[in-house]
Order: sequence, then structure tokens, then C-alpha cells
Amino acid sequence: MYNKLPNGGIERQIRSFLKEKGYGRSRYDLREVDLVAVERPGWRQIFRFELDLRPPHSDPVHKIGIAFDDHRSHCEIQLLDSESDYRRVFGEWSEGMIVKRFSTNEYYPVRSLLGLCAIIAAVLALLLTFDL
Repeated sequence: MYNKLPNGGIERQIRSFLKEKGYGRSRYDLREVDLVAVERPGWRQIFRFELDLRPPHSDPVHKIGIAFDDHRSHCEIQLLDSESDYRRVFGEWSEGMIVKRFSTNEYYPVRSLLGLCAIIAAVLALLLTFDL
């Protein structure tokens, strides 16, 4: 199931963070802001997001963002270069939190592709075995 909750508050904080870093609204594309961990009773949350930055006079840069939001006090945001960097920070920040589980249905296209490759390989093996 896809995350249908609005994330307007955290999106505003991410936009404010980017503005402080010198990125106006026309200099980035913010996508896929997703709640990925929460600590009871819900004040502390972690969000993941995708970001394409367009720095002046250089090529666009893809970043993976992570935001730790404590509604009572502060929000910390980091822009990371790789999935492994994201997993490292997420592992540190999400200790003791309730973490989103990913449905196997989210990986359905990958499973379908692997299944199709297996069928093609079996048909080719049969054709080669019987010289058809």
C-alpha cells in the first residue's frame, strides 16, 4: 500500500533547508517524500525523499534525503550521495523506532522480469536440447 498521508509539514521544512543552502524553488525537484519510521507516540519521525538539484553552472545532481523530525524541538536534514550512505544514517537514526516494512508487491515488476527470464531460459534450453 502506498503512503497516502500528506507530508506538507516536512516538505516545508525541506524547502526551507534547501533555501538556506542557496537552492531556490526552480533549482530542485523534490519527489517521493515518504514516512519510513516513527517512534511512539509519534512526535519523532523519519522521512526519506528523492531530490534532483540543479546547481548553477553545473550538471544536475541526484541526492537521497533523510529528515529526522521531532515535532517538539527540531528537524535535522541530510542530503546523501548513495543508497549505502542512506542506509547507514537511517540505521543510526531509527534505532528503537517502528520502521516501515516494504510490501513484496512493491517489487512485483522485478519478480515478473526474473520470472520471464527464467521462462525464456527454459524454452531456449528445450530448443537446444531437441535441435528445434
